Amino acid sequence: MAAEEAITIGRRWTEDGDLTDRDVELAGALHNLSLALADFGRHADAVAPAQEALEIRRQQAQSAPGAFEKDFADPLIHLSTRQRKAGSLEEAVEQAEDGVEVFRRLAAEDPVAHEHALCDALARLGLALVAVGRTEAAREIHAQAAALTAAYR
Repeated sequence: MAAEEAITIGRRWTEDGDLTDRDVELAGALHNLSLALADFGRHADAVAPAQEALEIRRQQAQSAPGAFEKDFADPLIHLSTRQRKAGSLEEAVEQAEDGVEVFRRLAAEDPVAHEHALCDALARLGLALVAVGRTEAAREIHAQAAALTAAYR
């Protein structure tokens, strides 16, 4: 699979352990592998590459506060979806809550650039909440997403 070959190349690029270089696309290759596995219905297999991509983005975000926050938030939401579809429901809620928190911060700083991603993150959090039976909380979260969507009409 091409995504696996990209990961092999990406690992060679990061052998020195420096994951702060934005051009190093190991995290992107891992994300793509996770998406491909999920597309084939291999949701449990898609979790590990999504987790590894998230950890790389977490290290990048920690090394340069503010510079990689969106790059960190996107994999949080992606991992939440992978976990939910693999049956790791509580973990999915935790990841989605963390992602929403980051996107709320980003949207507060630049609504035009980030409110659409916040809306998506809220919707995915709502799905995770439904999956664990927290339907009232899911309604509240989906109402927030709907309000953001309505603001653009």
